[in-house]
Amino acid sequence: MNKDIQITVTSIYDFLARSRPAQTRKTLFVVIALITGCSDSSSNPIAGTNPPETPEVISTPDGNSPTAENNSNPAISPATIEAEDIAAARLLTQATFGTTIEDINRVKALGIEQWIDDQFTQPGSSHLAYALNNGGSSSNAEARVNKWWLDAIDSEDQLRGRVAFALSQIFVVSDVQQTLGNAQLGLADYYDMLRDNAFGNYRDLLEDVTLSPVMGVYLSMLQNARANPASNTRADENFAREVMQLFSIGLHELNLDGTPKLANGRQIATYTQDDIAEYARVYTGWAYANTDRWDAQPLSQYADFLNPMVPYPQYHDTGEKRLLGGVVSPAGLTAEEDLRIALDSLFNHPSVGPFFVKQLIQRLVTSNPTAGYVERVARIFNNNGEGVRGDLQAVVRAILLDDEARNGHSTNANFGKLREPLLRMTHLWRAFDAQFADGRNNYTSNAPQLKNIASSFGQSALNAASVFNFFHPDYAPLGAIRDAGLVAPESEIYSENYVLSTNTFISTYIHKFYYAGTEAGGVQFLTYINIEPQTRTAANPEDLLDELNLVLMSGQMPDDMRNILMQHLDALPNDIRGRAQRVKDSISLIMTQPAYLVQK
Repeated sequence: MNKDIQITVTSIYDFLARSRPAQTRKTLFVVIALITGCSDSSSNPIAGTNPPETPEVISTPDGNSPTAENNSNPAISPATIEAEDIAAARLLTQATFGTTIEDINRVKALGIEQWIDDQFTQPGSSHLAYALNNGGSSSNAEARVNKWWLDAIDSEDQLRGRVAFALSQIFVVSDVQQTLGNAQLGLADYYDMLRDNAFGNYRDLLEDVTLSPVMGVYLSMLQNARANPASNTRADENFAREVMQLFSIGLHELNLDGTPKLANGRQIATYTQDDIAEYARVYTGWAYANTDRWDAQPLSQYADFLNPMVPYPQYHDTGEKRLLGGVVSPAGLTAEEDLRIALDSLFNHPSVGPFFVKQLIQRLVTSNPTAGYVERVARIFNNNGEGVRGDLQAVVRAILLDDEARNGHSTNANFGKLREPLLRMTHLWRAFDAQFADGRNNYTSNAPQLKNIASSFGQSALNAASVFNFFHPDYAPLGAIRDAGLVAPESEIYSENYVLSTNTFISTYIHKFYYAGTEAGGVQFLTYINIEPQTRTAANPEDLLDELNLVLMSGQMPDDMRNILMQHLDALPNDIRGRAQRVKDSISLIMTQPAYLVQK
């Protein structure tokens, strides 16, 4: 392989398309094996295979705990794979942490609308309670992280969890900051707040975020005091700026369909520096609850990260504030009254609906929703049909049931999104019935541990590098995507380093930590996948690829990719170890392909 080949999202196909014949002798399998660690049996080369054509550039490159005894992972019969199966699998890709055969069958039994409505009734359980009951502490993230993975892999409330994860990438806080790195229980409680509000009202969510002591520390609203001319200080503007730029209305005024409003051909700013200063005065006078110490230090016994901040009247600016939309908060009001008026002014701003719902669409469905898609959902945000503004349950339902979500893969050339690294791992473990190692009651890994998984994936829950998330919603990589005026947010995280480390991490688990039958090898001292059902199916490689196509790719595997995989599988032995190898190689090769990486 040429040393100057760059490992990018599309490098595998690109390399195969450009390579000299001698370099393509083993085609897809060998190239990806070099990257991901798949077995490369020199006794079974794939010869004489033409490389696939370079794919068309698209807009986005982008319960019960399991036990070793619970090996229920029923394979689906290829004869039953129909349009209904594919529709269910596509919904689950958008609305859960990973498709499973069981969930496909449940969606088919209930129907898509009823499945979504049933998800709204699933309550889940508290991350904070889990952390407190499982050795969690302020300085140790392990229990908090364990609960995130337990929920992602096992919980029945998949939709709530997926929406909460999306919200955590909009209303960002992070334990990268040293102070919050030592407030892990507070972070667990913050995540519970996002979960509790996932199907609530945006206005309540906005206020709960604003008064969270975790957010108060992260964006320095906590202990934000009114201006003091004598000491030449003024109100901190950090939260005032970010609550507008990132959490509510964005930088520019929007039409209902998410396109920018223009004046004389130029975009219109939603706020000015003077507006930031006025709102900063609103957000004064708030600090930790359950103490009378305004200046309590964040790592002291007086720092309460589990209850909303409370007002300290002597530190609040009681002067008149002139806010957006001509709203005036009169002089003499309390901190609570000022806050209510200010948050109402943001909640009622005409840009908040399209700005917010577009980001939710991007996190769940597609990076480049059409203007019509955004407008349809924004109308639901503005009025759920019963006169209620900001109803997030109605918004989520509208996002998932919209015709573009359900059929955009076949009607919109720019439809789709890159799978986030973290969601690739949850997909693997959910699809193949991940099991706890003996003697453990949570998911485990090594090099790195799950609590440090960001070192391999560039991503972990509540661990973004900044308030701007792991990637910007309007990020567009250089080249065809940017030239076309499109975005691919997740591609910002797919550096050469993280493409390699993520593929290596996932492939290590597929090829090392598995159970395929007592005679098939594999180790189970860490979390392992149960591929015994697929190993039985692998006696017929066509059946195996049918199942993997459905569960991993929602029935959208390209023909050339399937043909190459079939040639490799046919070359492997049909004994128990050979069939297990067919399964492991197939999963690994599929999950590193551009056709898989793009969720459609």
